[in-house]
Amino acid sequence: ANIRSFTYINPYISNVTYLSPNGFTHDYFAEGVAKGYFIMNRTRQPYIMKSLSIEFGTVDLTNPDAVNWTKNMIQTNMIRDTNVSGFMADFGEYVMFDSVFWDESVR
Repeated sequence: ANIRSFTYINPYISNVTYLSPNGFTHDYFAEGVAKGYFIMNRTRQPYIMKSLSIEFGTVDLTNPDAVNWTKNMIQTNMIRDTNVSGFMADFGEYVMFDSVFWDESVR
């Protein structure tokens, strides 16, 4: 049978640092924090949000370096390593009103 996979993607990177090294080969959350790739709060710290038992940062897609980082994650983890046939972007609307972006013209 010729079955093809389709998956979801969103601009959130979960903090799974506490789970490492249980099957994770790369801590994208820690990398995103270190490189300033997440949307910031008013104090210029990553705007970390919580949902039930997870916390996550939102990739700042106004930052060209964060866009390239995200593209690389998609190419490596979704296309090359898992061979998915497609994906749907979801949940991009969940940005706090007091967020601070890399491109400060975005309000």
